[in-house]
Amino acid sequence: MATLTNLPQELRQRILLTAVQQEDRLVGSKWPKTIIALLHVCKTLRRDMPWVLDQWTPLRHLQRPSDLTTALSLSIDGVACGPFLTKPAETLYIDLFHDTLAANIRKATWNPLDDGVEMHQALVDAWRDAVPQLPMDKGLVVLDATPAPGWAREGHEYTLQWLMLRGAQAFLAYHIDGIVDLVRRIYQHYAGNVEVMLAGRYDTFHIQSLLRICFLLRDFGIKLPEGRQVKFSNSLRVRRKTILYAVHNLAPRKGTPEVEDWSQAMRLAPLRKVKWSEKAAWLFQDLSTVGGSLDKLTDDMRKLAEVMVDEHGTTVTITEWTQLHLSRRRLIRHMARDMGLRVKSEGEGENRYVVISKESV
Repeated sequence: MATLTNLPQELRQRILLTAVQQEDRLVGSKWPKTIIALLHVCKTLRRDMPWVLDQWTPLRHLQRPSDLTTALSLSIDGVACGPFLTKPAETLYIDLFHDTLAANIRKATWNPLDDGVEMHQALVDAWRDAVPQLPMDKGLVVLDATPAPGWAREGHEYTLQWLMLRGAQAFLAYHIDGIVDLVRRIYQHYAGNVEVMLAGRYDTFHIQSLLRICFLLRDFGIKLPEGRQVKFSNSLRVRRKTILYAVHNLAPRKGTPEVEDWSQAMRLAPLRKVKWSEKAAWLFQDLSTVGGSLDKLTDDMRKLAEVMVDEHGTTVTITEWTQLHLSRRRLIRHMARDMGLRVKSEGEGENRYVVISKESV
């Protein structure tokens, strides 16, 4: 029976190249497992690999500035080989915040008095200092500014949760000037003979920062193409988890030791059928990140749910309406509408209050 090792060398190498080409990028200096495995199959395939690696055309993916000083060749039986020895990579992918620390994003703050203590300016500075070491003869440089550490991007949903953090928004906004300066230096390094593209995973929170980056780059005479590699996360499903968590606490599907009043939970069961709007899910998740707010928001939901399930026309009057934060007022209005309730404002000035009741049939 014919085997791979019995085939002519040229055909065998073509087959190996097809297998290796499935690895579309060389990340840092870490060689893909496919290549390492093929090198250990047998001596015949090992002798074929120098030609295969010379023909391999991966994208060069830099995760940290030190990747630029790492050798990208293998020595196989004394023969140096690698994808970039005889021809340069056409595309260079720079993962700007891959090595940032979790604390830099979780604790990022908008407070100007903190002077960016929790940011990671040193990492951006290291990338700027490494620009002169970037290999020449590149046609495209892709800059990934995803505001999340590399390890947090493994799972799709986990990435969305990171991008939704308030800290991620502040973190990216703080580094706008650094990113702009980095792109300008890259452009100068290649004497303008390169296309620079913004890439990465972002949430809708980050649109303002991205637009600001593009605006400042236009001032420098550098145009970032509309990033076909920029992906905005559809994080509504993740945002809904926060509001659904509150629903579960008020109207669980089955009794648990934490449920103090099971009869009350059963009364609020219709709450589980409410289809929450994007606005309500967005505001609920955003406000719940403030310390202690989740309990208050859940209590607001409970009061509205009491009106929704009551058959005797009960109303809720919120007399401290003017003292509530504007976002919380908006959330109450959106939740009430999603529950089919009517929100009516009465009074003026500091005496203004809101009456929530069922829609008249």
